[in-house]
Amino acid sequence: MNHDINDKKTRLNCFRQSKVPGEFMLQMRVPGGTVNAKYLGDVQYIAETYGNGTFHIGMRQTFSIPGIKYENIPSVNEYIANYLKEVEIDECNCDMTIDENGYPTIGARNIMACIGNTHCIKANVNTKELANKIENLVFPSHYHIKVSVAGCPNDCAKAHFQDFGVIGQARMEYNPERC
Repeated sequence: MNHDINDKKTRLNCFRQSKVPGEFMLQMRVPGGTVNAKYLGDVQYIAETYGNGTFHIGMRQTFSIPGIKYENIPSVNEYIANYLKEVEIDECNCDMTIDENGYPTIGARNIMACIGNTHCIKANVNTKELANKIENLVFPSHYHIKVSVAGCPNDCAKAHFQDFGVIGQARMEYNPERC
């Protein structure tokens, strides 16, 4: 079916147009690359109900769900309202309104982070906590900023390659008697 598709509007709504006419891919933000496992059920539901049954972990740690028909975008936006409320508002304290229109903007890219000191023995900071604080500052906005948080100088999150990168450092205590 042919549609008069407003590609700019769908892109702002975190849907990317496919090479297949009339199909889109939803990019669900995952601030800091970590969310509660219960949201995998939401991803599965969207992929199997509206998409082509698959999802991709995007390069910026998003849940990318391809194969969504243009006419199903309003239903998908309505379905993800709870995810947006729980992740963007309750967890990250973003200043945004949740309604049946889905994401308010694509603007700032998903905040990337390594696993951080909740698991990694080399990490110096809680990267998820810091990523959530940064998410609050940059989303929603129309600025196409890329941010990443690395827990240590090994830079697994590639903070050096972003517009704005944070690298956790250890604060060394110098004891001259031990030298």
